[in-house]
Amino acid sequence: RDELEKNLIFSGFVIADTPLKYNVDKYINELINAKYNICIITGDHLLTTIKVAKDLKIGPKKFITLKIEENKIKCYDMNNIFVKEIKSFEEVKYLSDEYTLSITGDEYKSLCSIKNIPDLYKINQHIKIFCRFSQTQKREIMNNLIKCGKNPSMCGDCSNDVGALRLATIGVVILNIKDL
Repeated sequence: RDELEKNLIFSGFVIADTPLKYNVDKYINELINAKYNICIITGDHLLTTIKVAKDLKIGPKKFITLKIEENKIKCYDMNNIFVKEIKSFEEVKYLSDEYTLSITGDEYKSLCSIKNIPDLYKINQHIKIFCRFSQTQKREIMNNLIKCGKNPSMCGDCSNDVGALRLATIGVVILNIKDL
């Protein structure tokens, strides 16, 4: 993406609507009611993913994004206004009660390099939106959830989900039959 999205010339806007797959809201709601922890791990853009999370009612209605600045974890709201600096894993846990936490793949790379917060990998279990993630990063999330003692399940629809699907306790591949 870094290479493909470089030096583009703006030509205008395109508005596209990609509705959720049939009944996905119903099934996600059943999982939430059964007290499953739901998160989205995708290669899609942050705003697209937040829209899906809102539609599916995954997490609290307020959203914040984790950004790494000067080797510190800082939280910003959807208007890019600073909310809080995180100094411990416990703070992330409490924030996740009030906000739906999100992080991009680039920020996740920076997060993984922070050394001053013990058990940093545990943060993953409180983040609901992982966007612009590579297949390697998706596997890392699954590994970290397992390391936290979780038994993650995963649905995926692309070849870049295969590594993470293999690590899941239950991995479900969703295919469009008419595409086969």
